[in-house]
Parts: sequence; structure tokens; C-alpha cells
Amino acid sequence: MKQRTARHRHSIVEFIKFACVGVLNTCIDVAIFFLLTWFGIPYVVAQGVSYSCGTGNSYLLNKFWTFHSSGLSYAEIFRFIVVNLVSLGISIAVLAILREKMGIGLAAAKGGATVCALAANFLGNKLWVFKKREVACDRSMVGNGRAELRTIPECEFSRCTSGGR
Repeated sequence: MKQRTARHRHSIVEFIKFACVGVLNTCIDVAIFFLLTWFGIPYVVAQGVSYSCGTGNSYLLNKFWTFHSSGLSYAEIFRFIVVNLVSLGISIAVLAILREKMGIGLAAAKGGATVCALAANFLGNKLWVFKKREVACDRSMVGNGRAELRTIPECEFSRCTSGGR
């Protein structure tokens, strides 16, 4: 029971951190978007650039601060890129639909696009990119000499299965 409560508390803390990172990413995205459109850059191009800036920040902060993921995992980076490309596509499509087809103002269209992309991004990151995997570690790799089932980030899986080599 105590273990379940500790895991639940940990998930809440992760969610709060993810939300904080998301707010910062959104601020970066929105600030760069409106700065670029103010300079006359077309809004679709500005959306691509501003979203990419927020995405870079998102990867670094979520990897090291939110999910405490260490090491280099090309699979994790690939999944992160896929999720964010899908989110970017959703944001551009919604932005264009709201702006061009529905005639909504740029700020409101950007807000609607951001909300839609946020939902897709959160689900993709939580359920696929930074998902913890349960792996069985050999007893020689665990301090107490017993085999153990641990939940770890995928990028640490190779250290567990190879004995940290």
C-alpha cells in the first residue's frame, strides 16, 4: 500500500512538472510566434519556427527534470520527434482552419491550435516517449544480490541488462 501511495505521489509530481514545462514551452512558442509575425513572417512559417523552439526546450526539461531520464536513447529521441511532428501538424492544421476557413482572429486561432496540440503532445509524451518500462534485472546487477523487477526509463534499460557496462 505504501509503495502504491509513493508511486501515485510520484506521478502527481511528474504531472505538475510536465505542466510547468508546458507553460514555459507555450510562453516560448507564443512569444516567438508573435515576434516573427510582427516582423512580417507568414504565420505558418512562424508557427513552425516557434513550435520548434518550444519543442527543444520541452525535450531537455522533460527528459532531465520531469522524468529524470538519463543517457542517450535514439529510440526516445525518435519517438519525441514523431510526437512533436504530429503535434506540429495538428497545430498548423487547426491554426489554418480557424484563421482561413472560420475567419477567427490570429490570437484566438493560435490559442485553439495550442490547446489541440497540447492534448496530443501530453498523451504522446506520457504514454509513449517517456514511458517507464518494467524490466527484470539480474541479481548480480542489484545491490542486495536478488533479482528485481524495476520500473526504469527505456534509455537505462541497456545499463540494467548489460550490468552497467
